[in-house]
Amino acid sequence: MGCCVTASRVVIVLFNFLFIIIGLLFIAGGLFLKLGSSVYKGALDSVQASIEKSISDTGGGSVKLNLDLGSVTEPIMFAFIGIGLFLLVICFLGCCGACYKFRVLLILYIIPSILILATEIIVVILFLGAPSVIQTPLASSLKSGIQSDFQDISGTNLVSVAWNIAMQQFKCCGANDYSDFTGASKWNINKYTGSCSGCILKTPLACCMTLPTSSSDVTCASAPTTSTNYLNTGCVKKVWNDYILANQAVIAGGFTGLAVFQV
Repeated sequence: MGCCVTASRVVIVLFNFLFIIIGLLFIAGGLFLKLGSSVYKGALDSVQASIEKSISDTGGGSVKLNLDLGSVTEPIMFAFIGIGLFLLVICFLGCCGACYKFRVLLILYIIPSILILATEIIVVILFLGAPSVIQTPLASSLKSGIQSDFQDISGTNLVSVAWNIAMQQFKCCGANDYSDFTGASKWNINKYTGSCSGCILKTPLACCMTLPTSSSDVTCASAPTTSTNYLNTGCVKKVWNDYILANQAVIAGGFTGLAVFQV
């Protein structure tokens, strides 16, 4: 009996050592988002420069776009650091409870551990079996932001700059598709149509596969087709397919492995 108790304590300590590493990785990731913006900002500079050139070429004047990455990454940063600190606290309770036989600490450790296990199981189920449960509310929230705040390719507010860069970077249009922009309160569909009398923009210029180089060359947005425009490619599904599903085995395996290890 004594050997089993000792063995269980060793397992708890080893288990918590793993989660200490994971917690520290989350904290490190959060700090990187805060302090290492110059590293990943460089990847966006070329897209931003292309958009600025297209604005100038199509008669929008000289506009300097400045994506405030801090505003975009700050919620993620706090979430990462919060998760990391939470895991470290749980590990502290587990180690102290196991080593010093504190019943209260073990209870405080077991309850959150069960909640974490349940969360991991739910995430794996949704990830593999019902991705729309995640995608649909996310796309709806993003569409709401487009409808209320998106301006145009020369817009300098956070929503406009972020969407223009994202659509060029990920080769997509809107959260669901180009219809997300229909009726957007701040989007001027007559802007940048130049000499095209009677033309209106069906999609933002940033949805064009090749950004326009003159005010008379905006047909990719005023009369878009699937060969000139990403109009039917939603960014939520595009990013999900290209970056999440592409690493499906790794992500699902990681969550499943942690769940099995906890059990």
